[in-house]
Amino acid sequence: MRAGFDCEVTAGFLESGRTLSNVANAAAIVAAVGAGGILLAVSLAAWLVESWFAVRVAIDRSLFRTLAAHPADGADWLDALLVDWKLVKAAKSRSMSDRSRGALRLWRMQAAALTVQLAALAAAIVLRVVNG
Repeated sequence: MRAGFDCEVTAGFLESGRTLSNVANAAAIVAAVGAGGILLAVSLAAWLVESWFAVRVAIDRSLFRTLAAHPADGADWLDALLVDWKLVKAAKSRSMSDRSRGALRLWRMQAAALTVQLAALAAAIVLRVVNG
Protein backbone atom coordinates (compact mmCIF):
# COMPACT_ATOMS: atom_id res chain seq x y z
CA MET A 1 0.00 0.00 0.00
CA ARG A 2 2.96 2.36 0.32
CA ALA A 3 2.98 2.95 -3.45
CA GLY A 4 -0.62 4.15 -3.28
CA PHE A 5 0.21 6.43 -0.36
CA ASP A 6 3.25 7.83 -2.20
CA CYS A 7 1.10 8.52 -5.25
CA GLU A 8 -1.55 10.33 -3.19
CA VAL A 9 1.06 12.46 -1.44
CA THR A 10 2.75 13.31 -4.75
CA ALA A 11 -0.60 14.22 -6.34
CA GLY A 12 -1.47 16.35 -3.33
CA PHE A 13 1.83 18.21 -3.57
CA LEU A 14 1.40 18.71 -7.31
CA GLU A 15 -2.01 20.24 -6.58
CA SER A 16 -0.15 23.38 -5.46
CA GLY A 17 0.91 23.80 -9.09
CA ARG A 18 -2.59 25.14 -9.72
CA THR A 19 -1.92 27.98 -7.27
CA LEU A 20 1.41 28.74 -8.92
CA SER A 21 -0.38 28.88 -12.26
CA ASN A 22 -3.00 31.29 -10.93
CA VAL A 23 -0.28 33.61 -9.60
CA ALA A 24 1.49 33.45 -12.95
CA ASN A 25 -1.72 34.30 -14.81
CA ALA A 26 -2.34 37.31 -12.58
CA ALA A 27 1.25 38.49 -13.07
CA ALA A 28 0.88 38.09 -16.85
CA ILE A 29 -2.17 40.34 -16.79
CA VAL A 30 -0.25 42.97 -14.83
CA ALA A 31 2.65 42.69 -17.29
CA ALA A 32 0.30 42.97 -20.28
CA VAL A 33 -1.34 46.10 -18.89
CA GLY A 34 2.07 47.71 -18.41
CA ALA A 35 3.27 46.53 -21.83
CA GLY A 36 6.59 47.85 -22.95
CA GLY A 37 10.17 47.31 -22.01
CA ILE A 38 12.38 44.30 -22.07
CA LEU A 39 11.65 43.28 -18.47
CA LEU A 40 7.94 43.08 -19.16
CA ALA A 41 8.70 40.99 -22.26
CA VAL A 42 10.86 38.68 -20.13
CA SER A 43 8.02 38.40 -17.62
CA LEU A 44 5.56 37.41 -20.35
CA ALA A 45 8.02 34.93 -21.86
CA ALA A 46 8.53 33.34 -18.43
CA TRP A 47 4.74 33.14 -18.11
CA LEU A 48 4.60 31.06 -21.30
CA VAL A 49 7.24 28.70 -19.91
CA GLU A 50 5.44 28.50 -16.55
CA SER A 51 2.16 27.74 -18.34
CA TRP A 52 3.79 24.84 -20.18
CA PHE A 53 5.05 23.39 -16.91
CA ALA A 54 1.64 24.01 -15.32
CA VAL A 55 0.01 21.79 -17.94
CA ARG A 56 2.61 19.06 -17.38
CA VAL A 57 2.18 19.25 -13.59
CA ALA A 58 -1.61 19.06 -13.93
CA ILE A 59 -1.30 15.96 -16.11
CA ASP A 60 1.07 14.34 -13.63
CA ARG A 61 -1.25 15.21 -10.73
CA SER A 62 -4.09 13.43 -12.48
CA LEU A 63 -1.93 10.42 -13.34
CA PHE A 64 -0.70 10.08 -9.77
CA ARG A 65 -4.30 10.10 -8.51
CA THR A 66 -5.01 7.24 -10.92
CA LEU A 67 -1.85 5.38 -9.90
CA ALA A 68 -2.85 5.71 -6.25
CA ALA A 69 -6.02 3.77 -7.02
CA HIS A 70 -3.99 1.00 -8.70
CA PRO A 71 -0.67 0.84 -6.82
CA ALA A 72 0.17 -2.76 -7.73
CA ASP A 73 0.12 -2.66 -11.52
CA GLY A 74 -1.10 0.82 -12.50
CA ALA A 75 2.38 1.97 -13.51
CA ASP A 76 2.73 -0.93 -15.95
CA TRP A 77 -0.70 -0.21 -17.40
CA LEU A 78 0.16 3.49 -17.71
CA ASP A 79 3.43 2.76 -19.49
CA ALA A 80 1.68 0.37 -21.92
CA LEU A 81 -0.98 3.00 -22.62
CA LEU A 82 1.60 5.72 -23.27
CA VAL A 83 3.41 3.44 -25.72
CA ASP A 84 0.09 2.53 -27.38
CA TRP A 85 -0.77 6.22 -27.74
CA LYS A 86 2.73 6.82 -29.14
CA LEU A 87 3.49 9.39 -26.45
CA VAL A 88 6.68 7.48 -25.57
CA LYS A 89 8.75 5.17 -27.76
CA ALA A 90 9.22 2.41 -25.21
CA ALA A 91 8.17 1.77 -21.65
CA LYS A 92 10.91 2.43 -19.11
CA SER A 93 10.99 0.44 -15.94
CA ARG A 94 10.81 3.12 -13.24
CA SER A 95 10.02 2.84 -9.58
CA MET A 96 7.25 4.91 -8.06
CA SER A 97 9.95 6.87 -6.28
CA ASP A 98 11.58 7.73 -9.63
CA ARG A 99 8.22 8.75 -11.03
CA SER A 100 7.54 10.99 -8.02
CA ARG A 101 10.95 12.62 -8.30
CA GLY A 102 10.34 13.31 -11.99
CA ALA A 103 6.96 14.88 -11.30
CA LEU A 104 8.36 17.01 -8.50
CA ARG A 105 11.19 18.12 -10.81
CA LEU A 106 8.52 19.46 -13.20
CA TRP A 107 6.85 21.26 -10.28
CA ARG A 108 10.19 22.85 -9.33
CA MET A 109 10.66 23.99 -12.93
CA GLN A 110 7.20 25.55 -12.84
CA ALA A 111 8.09 27.35 -9.59
CA ALA A 112 11.42 28.53 -11.06
CA ALA A 113 9.69 29.94 -14.14
CA LEU A 114 7.22 31.75 -11.87
CA THR A 115 10.13 33.16 -9.86
CA VAL A 116 11.75 34.54 -13.02
CA GLN A 117 8.41 35.94 -14.15
CA LEU A 118 7.74 37.72 -10.85
CA ALA A 119 11.31 39.02 -10.55
CA ALA A 120 11.19 40.51 -14.04
CA LEU A 121 7.77 42.02 -13.39
CA ALA A 122 8.87 43.51 -10.06
CA ALA A 123 12.01 44.97 -11.65
CA ALA A 124 9.93 46.47 -14.46
CA ILE A 125 7.54 48.05 -11.97
CA VAL A 126 10.39 49.47 -9.88
CA LEU A 127 12.07 50.92 -12.98
CA ARG A 128 8.79 52.45 -14.13
CA VAL A 129 8.26 54.09 -10.72
CA VAL A 130 11.87 55.30 -10.47
CA ASN A 131 11.91 56.67 -14.03
CA GLY A 132 8.54 58.24 -13.48
